[in-house]
Amino acid sequence: MSSIKSTAQTVAALIKSYQEFQYSVRTSVDKDLSTEGNAKARAARIEQAQTNGLALVVEHRTAAKNTASRQVAAFEKARPRIKHDAADLIDIQQHWQFNIVPVIESGTTLKTFIKSATERDVLAVEKFAHGYLTASQAKASNPLELDADELEGKVLGRLAGLADPATAAGIENGYRAKIALEQFETVADLAEAEFRGDNAAFEGNRWARAATLAANMPDDAVSGESE
Repeated sequence: MSSIKSTAQTVAALIKSYQEFQYSVRTSVDKDLSTEGNAKARAARIEQAQTNGLALVVEHRTAAKNTASRQVAAFEKARPRIKHDAADLIDIQQHWQFNIVPVIESGTTLKTFIKSATERDVLAVEKFAHGYLTASQAKASNPLELDADELEGKVLGRLAGLADPATAAGIENGYRAKIALEQFETVADLAEAEFRGDNAAFEGNRWARAATLAANMPDDAVSGESE
């Protein structure tokens, strides 16, 4: 079973193979065919390669999504959450209002606070911090300390740090799978554009960009590890 990262690397390799095949076809000459016949034969071979390539991208995209869904399902099951009842919501709001806001308003950054926060305080940060930071940024015209993705990463990292090893692994694998899938989609989009011959979609070498993205993706567990 393949990981999302290895699937992305496979898709990136498809782009390179197609580029090499396309060059080979365009420079080939069948001496038994006329100029027009060669042109038609080349076009037919490239069209077939495009059809085959697009089908493979769809296949790999489905595989990556299936891998991610298994890992994210395990992550959603493993991670702590706020209960959707009045008492728990009030408690979380109080954690935010009395444990967190005074600390960050005194000058402590959220990054620093999260490093030693309790589970309940982390859940309060997850629920309220992005709105608070966005409002504060609008008033002060300063850049956000943490954007939504960075905040999610810090929150989940702390929750994993507080959890038992099995729960921590579920949280970490699920979060890495989510990030990996987002990056995989870009790789797959580049491959589809290459096989469609969409020259307006990207300026530069799609294979180079796809290969770089795939190589730098977070390592995620293979699909069977989360089942």
